[in-house]
Amino acid sequence: MSNGEILTAICAEIGVTHSAFSLKAEREPEFGARYARARAAQAHALAADAVRIADTEKDAAIGRNRIDARKWLAARIDPANYGDKLKQEHSGPDGGPIPMSIEDRRASARALLEQAFSDMKVIEHDG
Repeated sequence: MSNGEILTAICAEIGVTHSAFSLKAEREPEFGARYARARAAQAHALAADAVRIADTEKDAAIGRNRIDARKWLAARIDPANYGDKLKQEHSGPDGGPIPMSIEDRRASARALLEQAFSDMKVIEHDG
């Protein structure tokens, strides 16, 4: 798996069902941790293979298809390193809203209004 092989192919090769493998990974923490490390290595191997294909494939269309498949799979296996999205959330204690005093809210609103009016003045002078 750490060379980029797919789990279903490995399971078929060794005569184990995918569900039996997954159950073992859930029930045995040490085995599950080794599996998680192998999955991370698999994502790295897929990314490295995509770079190799980009450097060597003569047919651009075939190369793009092969690269995209590896990029997609690497992003699903290890989204922190290979995923497309970056999600940022700002929240207060226990996931709730960020506490702001009434003074902070007024200052924030005042700054937004000043910026809006400043932008309007620039537009008026421009033309």
